[in-house]
Amino acid sequence: MDISSILWGFIASYLAGSLPSLREFISTKDKTTLDERIEQCYQTALGRWCANDAVRQRIAKKHFNDLKQVNKLYLTEKWEKEDVILNSLANLWIEELSNDEEVSHYITTQGIISIDEKLDKLTAFLTNQETRNGQRIRRGLTKHKAVDGYIRRFCTSDQSENNFIYYVLGKKERHTLADYVTGVEETSTNKIVLYSSAQTGKTTELKQLCWELQQSGLYLPVSFEVRTNTKLKRGDLPESQYVDGREVVLVIDALDEVNGQKYEDLLEEIGGYAYEHPEMKMVLSCRSNFRRERQLELFTELFLEELSIDDAKDYAAKREVNSDRFMRSVFANQLEDFIKNPFFLSVLIDAYKGKGKQLPKTKADIYKLFLKSSYDKEVKEKNVPQSAQHSFEESVRLLERVALGLSLMNAQSLNKEELRICLQNDDNNVEECLRYDLIRDEGGQYSFAHNAFREWLVANYLNRYGIERAKQLATHPNGRIKPEWYNIIMLWLSMYGKDKKEEVSAILKWLKKASLDLIIYIDRDMLDDETRNEVFKGLLLEYKSLGIRMSNIMTHDYEDLWRFAYSTDTVGFVVDELSDTETGTIYYSDLMCLCYFLKWDSLKSDSADLTEKLFSVLEKKTAESLEKEDKYHDLSFLYFDNPFFTQQTYLERLFAIVKDSNHYDAIKSMIRLIGEADKADGYIDYILDKEGYVHNQHKGHTTHMVTRTPIYTTLAKVRSLQSVEKILTHTFYHSQYEYHDEQEEYSNMIKGVFGRASEFIKQGHTELIGIIEAYYKKAFKEYHRHFDNNRQTQELLMVIRDCYLTASLRERGRKTFYERQEELFAPKEESSKWEDIRQAYIMAALWMTAEDVKDDFKKFAADNSTDWAKASWYQEIPYAEVAECAEILYKEKFPQPEIITKGRERRQQAFMDFTEYPVFKQIVLEMVTGLDNHSSRKEFYKKLRDQDEGYNQYAFSFLLLFVDDNNYYNIGEIVKGVKNMDIYESFFMKEVSGMMDRSDMDVSVTEEIKIRVVKWAKASVLKLSDGEPIFFWREALGLMLKGEFEIPSEKLLSLLRFGSYTISRKDFDEYYSREYSLFEYITERVDSVTLAPKVIEKLRANIDNAEYPLLYSFSNYIIENQIEEGYSLVLRFALSGYSLSANVMETLVKKGMKIEEIKKAASGLKVSDRLFCYSTLIRNTQESVWVRERLEGEYKSFNGYDLEHAVRLLISIGSMDALDYLVTRPEMIKYRDDYHFNYDNPNAISSLCYFIRYCYEHKIDGHFMLNSILNSLERIAIKSKDVLMEVTQYLRQLTQRGEMYKYLNRYIIGFEDKYYAAYSGISDINEAMRIADGGRLTKTEEEKAEEIPWREDEGIYISYNWEGHSAHIVDYLGFVLENRGIPFKLDKKDCPYTVNIKEFMNAIRAGKTVIVVLSRPYLRSKNCMYELSGIMENVDYKDRMLSVVVDDTIRDDDFYVELVKHWKEKKDKQTEIVEKLRDLDPDMAEPEEMKLKEIEQVYGLLKVIKEYIDWANADNLDALSSSQFKKIIDEIYKRRGIEHEDISG
Repeated sequence: MDISSILWGFIASYLAGSLPSLREFISTKDKTTLDERIEQCYQTALGRWCANDAVRQRIAKKHFNDLKQVNKLYLTEKWEKEDVILNSLANLWIEELSNDEEVSHYITTQGIISIDEKLDKLTAFLTNQETRNGQRIRRGLTKHKAVDGYIRRFCTSDQSENNFIYYVLGKKERHTLADYVTGVEETSTNKIVLYSSAQTGKTTELKQLCWELQQSGLYLPVSFEVRTNTKLKRGDLPESQYVDGREVVLVIDALDEVNGQKYEDLLEEIGGYAYEHPEMKMVLSCRSNFRRERQLELFTELFLEELSIDDAKDYAAKREVNSDRFMRSVFANQLEDFIKNPFFLSVLIDAYKGKGKQLPKTKADIYKLFLKSSYDKEVKEKNVPQSAQHSFEESVRLLERVALGLSLMNAQSLNKEELRICLQNDDNNVEECLRYDLIRDEGGQYSFAHNAFREWLVANYLNRYGIERAKQLATHPNGRIKPEWYNIIMLWLSMYGKDKKEEVSAILKWLKKASLDLIIYIDRDMLDDETRNEVFKGLLLEYKSLGIRMSNIMTHDYEDLWRFAYSTDTVGFVVDELSDTETGTIYYSDLMCLCYFLKWDSLKSDSADLTEKLFSVLEKKTAESLEKEDKYHDLSFLYFDNPFFTQQTYLERLFAIVKDSNHYDAIKSMIRLIGEADKADGYIDYILDKEGYVHNQHKGHTTHMVTRTPIYTTLAKVRSLQSVEKILTHTFYHSQYEYHDEQEEYSNMIKGVFGRASEFIKQGHTELIGIIEAYYKKAFKEYHRHFDNNRQTQELLMVIRDCYLTASLRERGRKTFYERQEELFAPKEESSKWEDIRQAYIMAALWMTAEDVKDDFKKFAADNSTDWAKASWYQEIPYAEVAECAEILYKEKFPQPEIITKGRERRQQAFMDFTEYPVFKQIVLEMVTGLDNHSSRKEFYKKLRDQDEGYNQYAFSFLLLFVDDNNYYNIGEIVKGVKNMDIYESFFMKEVSGMMDRSDMDVSVTEEIKIRVVKWAKASVLKLSDGEPIFFWREALGLMLKGEFEIPSEKLLSLLRFGSYTISRKDFDEYYSREYSLFEYITERVDSVTLAPKVIEKLRANIDNAEYPLLYSFSNYIIENQIEEGYSLVLRFALSGYSLSANVMETLVKKGMKIEEIKKAASGLKVSDRLFCYSTLIRNTQESVWVRERLEGEYKSFNGYDLEHAVRLLISIGSMDALDYLVTRPEMIKYRDDYHFNYDNPNAISSLCYFIRYCYEHKIDGHFMLNSILNSLERIAIKSKDVLMEVTQYLRQLTQRGEMYKYLNRYIIGFEDKYYAAYSGISDINEAMRIADGGRLTKTEEEKAEEIPWREDEGIYISYNWEGHSAHIVDYLGFVLENRGIPFKLDKKDCPYTVNIKEFMNAIRAGKTVIVVLSRPYLRSKNCMYELSGIMENVDYKDRMLSVVVDDTIRDDDFYVELVKHWKEKKDKQTEIVEKLRDLDPDMAEPEEMKLKEIEQVYGLLKVIKEYIDWANADNLDALSSSQFKKIIDEIYKRRGIEHEDISG
């Protein structure tokens, strides 16, 4: 045999693990063993094999990382699949072994080879090349190029949403397509089909795969593109698995490139080829909507994953784009969904680079860009036949029809027939539209791949047809825009340019009525300042009046509002509103968000005075907020995050407000601001003093999550020596629930602080040394290597250690340690304290290395007890490298104490004695000699423990089997038992079976003993099945359940009586343990035909035995296997009331079995079981009506919990009787929040609204219950218009009770929208297409009302006082009236500076309709009361006035007294003035006499005014404004003789 053959034979034997250990063969070159030298040669070869190739590196990591992995591969017999790899790797290994002269010489001279048939096969396999040179490739691309600009992609076999989350959490590795093809990630087959949507990168991914496989040199990828090979036959495909020593991988791209019969023919050819070539690796790609599971059953399905944000950033960087700026632009334009797709990502990057580092101005432009790019890619690159091509504009028109069909029907998808109708019943149109990556097919349901495309297409349609079509399609009959059309209208608005001012003016007029929110998306340059300011104020006042948030801080809405309407006028409005608004209210939150998003630098540039005015108001509001008790969810400190306030002046002013507060949010915001201003050093005392207040806040059952990240990021910016000292001596608040990112921020902060500390020490600040050491001692005070050696601990240690060493303190540490070590271990009367020694060694972690340990151990003498003691402590040093080195050296140098080795030897000998029956029997008998019948267990155990030579614990355990109830031994039974070999073997089985489940360092169960135990257990179980008694049957059965042996299935039937016996075992995930019963074991091995009769027999025999443990298992078995003969028995058990019988009843009901029988028997059950029965029927059947009828007739006779349970059940099925009962006993819900109100009966409206109020007034934290009430009201509200009116009226009455109920306005709006969506929608696609083609919808009530012109004398006057609150609301009222097309006159707009105000006031007095805004200032104002007196002096004044009450307190009697007093004093004072003038000159008194007359007129009307205010049905201002002054507008229309049916809120 030549040297080469010997080496090949050697590595085959070595890989197979067939050689003895070579550890005894020591190399003379160094101290390494041959095993180690061989591994070194292998690693060198592996490094050469992997060099510069990612595919090889991934394969090596999976299968060939070291020789243990290779051996494992051999043992699993997977090596035959890796022949090319093993051969090429083995050749390099042979070279390395040959180059190592000593190893090569030893192998060849010793002839270390093991021979058997399997090894001969492996050797031949490694050396034979003939089978790897098959037929040449006839067709297909075999030379491949790298993909320019490739984005790394990953694949998965799991389509669930959780899949990517697992990657993010680090619980799952991401895999490339090459990983699956090469076996790095295992699949069930060697054939793969890659699915993904159109234009998501499948072709690119396959090209990259071919390139990577080609470059590895291990594979020969042969690729075909279907579009150029539409008639591909199996004869065209490779015949051989190997060509030129490389494994062939067949790659076929884009199966979906052909349609109809061609597609089916292609699948047949590929499927046939796959069957004929099971060994051939194959990769196909196909669009997800062309999925064919049956034809491709041999293929493993993979799915191309979307790109992550990091993937997108990496690709942007490769494209020479600033990835952070680009991503900010993406998120600012809300395009994050699109960067998941490489095609759209590439389009965005191209646009970004081409637009001067910015994206197109509007979303509409971006979406159009996507559509155009998608069109170009599909038509031009995929070579679509000219006959099937439309122009881009034609294609858009077709897609618009699909988008309109979906939008008009408010549908998520269309079926195939509906799609054809949209596309004019033209199959060519259908085929073409489906080619673009826009419409996806999911099981015959068609929808847009991204909703944004649908919205853009409809907006584009509206852009062509204009406002009338938009009004027609996008609005409900009440004139309000449909919520689902909001995004469409926003996109449509953004399409209007400066050349369309006339159209924009019409749109503006419409949107003021339909949806004020949307106006802000009109290009601001299209509107004048006054209009923008008016919209800004109107929008805020609208939400203020509704008492609901305009938006939330996570949206762009506040920024968009400022972008649209920023001016000093709008900022001034915010100042006024904020001044008058109470902190903590909903409106206050909106105003604070506006202050946060305001561009303060621009404001200061425009008006320093206004800037100061707004900031002063914010200071005041911040101070007010700190005085409140309820400090949760307050946005008073939000504006701190605006970078404008990092200026020192503002920083100091804000600090002055919050410095003494312990409010967690104020502290957190202040610290964040300090950090942003980079002033951490200046405020270090404040930060450290207050950081402990920043943590999660608990209130009742609610926990408000509070991040501590700002604390750590701010402290990370400290620079001064004093700050470093203070941080290192500070004890931080640490919650056990701190989040990972907070831990990371804390670690980063500490790392930076220690880094600065080391620099200060090097500069001579040695006082920090003690501080660092003290910090370390404190942090590691409780450290224990085996419990605390976690990642965080080691990271902290490395931070402190790096600081210590960087500061050149190693020698200090060494000197201190060795001095302290000598002191602690020096001979003295009293030994050193354990804690003192521990602390000394723990400190060594700051400087000690493994080399230090080795040097120290060289000095230790093995027979020196002091050295032994010193050495033993090195293992407790926290630094892992040191502790591990010390552990090895300690074991080598200091053998374990004799007491430990003797103990181990004694335990081993005890087990060996236990295995030999004669020896064990003799030991037991000898033990018995020390006993009598009066020996107690406790006394004898003490006696045994006192023996110097120890005792055999197995023998003692045997004796314990014969202890009586009084804990005394029965000697006769012990002797009798030990002489019975069956008892011994059974006991042996019992003890050893327990040892098989757990590891024991001292005693190991050999394979021989295991076989003996299993054999005995099997024999015992067989006896048990024959009815013979056995000892320790549980342990015997346990071994069977653990899979240690099997018995014939017919024998298992006899074990049914033991079926309830269980063991705890882990399921397939090897994570959670569960109970596994013998009966379950039997059902897995005995077919139901054989087993069922036995189960029924046993169940029948024991059905009335409540203690029989298998009733539940047998019943479930009968149900699951549909054994009808046993149903009656199962029903008896289900109705028995025995343990778990209710569960069986529920299973029956869920499966729809024996329902009528259960209903019939329900009345005979005890109340609690009956209620469970009812509950089960409610949850799982349509029997709610039956349950309600039965339960309503009996529940009032129940008591206690049963009564509560019954009422809850009835409430959950809409019982009016129970609701009426609960209304009279609302305290029943006071301590429970699990009532689920489920009503659709209009008679329930008042009661449901009552419970909304009751929950608030009694502070019932029942979120689930409240939602169920509101859901019920929604179901009721959409029944009819009248019912909707009733529901909204009740809810509006609640909103008038205070701020806490204002949130209901959002539901009022939502109910109305859903009512109209339910009754005014289009459900027929033909109707939708008729409208899309220009058909009309019914005119809205708004449109009808607008068509009636207003006469001059029908104008509305508004009489009000100019004080702040009234003035803003009147502005809002005017805004609403104008939006409704109702002309009105207001002094501010209709009484210019040069016009006589008196004349305007007289016009108001004579007005046909006057809206009077009554408030305290109004009733005290001479001008206002002049107007009012003029109105009320006419007998028909009630028909002319529409009253609004600003403040309900004007109805108070006390205020009436004040009012009379006020006007009496005015009258008396004016009388005095008139008299004085008459005395001087009567002619000159006339002007004042006129004033007196007016005052007397007012005074004379006070009684009438009082009566009117008391009895007039005048709503207060908040109620009216929250409904957009609906009552006033309805009354105006009514007086015009128009029935105005608008019910909008």
